[in-house]
Amino acid sequence: MAATPREAAAGAEFVMACVGNDDDLRAVCCGPDGAFAGMAAGTVFVDHTTVSARVTRALCAEAGTAGIGFIDAPV
Repeated sequence: MAATPREAAAGAEFVMACVGNDDDLRAVCCGPDGAFAGMAAGTVFVDHTTVSARVTRALCAEAGTAGIGFIDAPV
């Protein structure tokens, strides 16, 4: 259990998320307490949320600048 997505992602090789919508996914991934902030280069984020292609592309690009892999795998 962790207080923030950043804390939950720290030290993980893979981080998986399935939340409600575009805004929820951005909130989980981005910002100082987001999962991306807790992930090291070389780790992989797997998104199982069904979100817009626009958000997927933006988050993929943001992850890439940090050296984080991003896999879009909606359910």
